[in-house]
Amino acid sequence: GDLLLVECADLGRAMAALRSAPGVREAAVFGNSLHVSVSDKRRALAELPSLLRSQGLECRRIESIEPTLEDSFVELVGRDGPGEREAA
Repeated sequence: GDLLLVECADLGRAMAALRSAPGVREAAVFGNSLHVSVSDKRRALAELPSLLRSQGLECRRIESIEPTLEDSFVELVGRDGPGEREAA
């Protein structure tokens, strides 16, 4: 997947809106912004700004970024969380 940096005033509301958006795999707070893992970067960059505006959220910045080590860890933990391990 691809990773986007999203800067909005209300990170909690933005994260909730993004987590339910089509094509979004994960959204996590990273400092004063969100790191959002998406399945299709071009589609997400085209669609997410209007989706966030429709929720009353104005974002200062949405751009593609390279994943950090922490991003990779968050994605791995999210994909294989504790509940999933217990079920296996």
